[in-house]
Amino acid sequence: MVKERKTYLKRDARPLYDQAIEALNHFIADRGCRPGDRLPGEEELSKELGISRPTLREAMGRLEGQGVITRRHGVGAFVTAPPQGAMQDGLEHLHSLHTMAALAGVPATRADWLVELSAADERLAPRLEVPPGAALAHVQITSRAGERTIAYLDSYVPAGLVDLAELQAFPDGSLLDYLIEKGAPAPSYTYTDLFAVNADERLARWLHVPAGQSLLLLQELFYSDTGQPFVWSENYFLTDLIRFHIIRRIAQRA
Repeated sequence: MVKERKTYLKRDARPLYDQAIEALNHFIADRGCRPGDRLPGEEELSKELGISRPTLREAMGRLEGQGVITRRHGVGAFVTAPPQGAMQDGLEHLHSLHTMAALAGVPATRADWLVELSAADERLAPRLEVPPGAALAHVQITSRAGERTIAYLDSYVPAGLVDLAELQAFPDGSLLDYLIEKGAPAPSYTYTDLFAVNADERLARWLHVPAGQSLLLLQELFYSDTGQPFVWSENYFLTDLIRFHIIRRIAQRA
């Protein structure tokens, strides 16, 4: 019996090089590659992943820049250790924190999970396109890697879009994990603003860090596939443990 080859490339609307990076990461993880292990040659690897050699080279170049692999001219490509204890992801991806941790091979666990009813104030009502005073589910989460808290996620969603008891009993993961599993409405994309901030007393208590600690803040408005905004989230990350990157291409001149 011929063994069926695993399909690493998941075709979707993202740029092909982005899909190739994800496929190569999964290949490395599935093979249990360790730092110093040599990857197959370009021809074999491109066939294994189902991508062209030029696309493979671009993906490998990106991963080399992230410190995942290193290439030696005339010798081959080798797996290298990522920054110690750090998770990395591209901001062009819409991953939950736990999915991001799983892809990086870093065990992350949910520490705090607080779900309560709130009311839309003058800040939230226009963002979520609901009347002032509308009922919202307020979800607060912290996640840990080992003994360290790595992120605090503070989110609001119209209460009519979720089952509050079901949400309170959701066993693991984030609000995004819950919404993806629930599937209606399904999160499709976000509009995200990035800020460098210092932890105030409230954030310091949630993250178990000193007040004044440097944090990365992602303010995100989630949209459904119909273009309806339905989640407002403020996500705070410790930058020594979580690193994000952005792939930018040169804009074509008119």
